[in-house]
Amino acid sequence: MCKIGESFALLGVTSWGIRSCLEVGYPDVYTRMTSYLQWINETMETHDVESISDVLSRFIHQITDSIMKFLRQCVKSFVD
Repeated sequence: MCKIGESFALLGVTSWGIRSCLEVGYPDVYTRMTSYLQWINETMETHDVESISDVLSRFIHQITDSIMKFLRQCVKSFVD
């Protein structure tokens, strides 16, 4: 979240990371939100406000699941 004028805007989503972006030695995992703007806009146009939070929740869970699968594969390749 970033403050722009008097409002806050969501500029990205983090799966996990250190609160201070300056910590060295700890990876942070982010999602490139611009890759999903078309889907977000289409979803917002076709759903009412109550269902948007449900849709975004499922979306975030899907991203998290994909990241966790990727990380498990990375760890497995280092262990094997």
